[in-house]
Amino acid sequence: MQRDGLLRTGSADLTGRYLKELTEVLQGSSSLLRLIECASGADLPGSREVRQYVETRLRLLRADDLDEWAYTLAVALRATEGSSSQTLSQLSRQTLQALSPWPEAKLTYLKYGHGFISQLVATPDFNFLDEEALRTASEQAIAQVRYRRHDCDSYLIVIDEDEASVYWLDCGRRGVTGPRPPV
Repeated sequence: MQRDGLLRTGSADLTGRYLKELTEVLQGSSSLLRLIECASGADLPGSREVRQYVETRLRLLRADDLDEWAYTLAVALRATEGSSSQTLSQLSRQTLQALSPWPEAKLTYLKYGHGFISQLVATPDFNFLDEEALRTASEQAIAQVRYRRHDCDSYLIVIDEDEASVYWLDCGRRGVTGPRPPV
C-alpha cells in the first residue's frame, strides 16, 4: 500500500503535530478538517489527495487494520526521535498505542540501508541491555518470517505477550510494494 510522506518526512515536529491531531480525531475531540490542515504541512500530496489520504488512513485505523496501525505507530515512534517537542510526540505515541490493537505491546521500528541497519527506535519499555542486543533480536524476528533484510526495507516489530509480529512498512527502492523473501 502506498503511504506517501509520513515515514520520509523531513520534519519530526510537523509529523508530531499531525499525530497529536490524529489521536484527538480518533478520540472524538477534534475534527477531520483540522487533521487535514495538519496533514497539509506534513509533506503529503496536494489538497485533494491529502483529504483522500487522511480519510483512508482514518477508515483503516477505525477498522483495526493491523498494517495501518503498524505504519501509524512506526511513524509515531520515529517522531519521538529528533523532535524538538519530544514530550508531545511521546504522549501522542503512547495515546495512539493505547487506542491500537496492541495497547501493552513493546514496539521496535527498524529501517535498513544498503547492508546495515540505518535506524532503530524502540519504545522506552524495552529492557534490553544494549542496542546491539535489540538489533540482534529484531533481525532474528525478521528472519523468522523470511523477509528480506539489508535492502532499504523498514519494519515494525510488535512484541505482545512474548509473541513477536513483524509488519513490513515500506521500501526505499522504487517499485517495491510489499515484503520480499531473502535472497
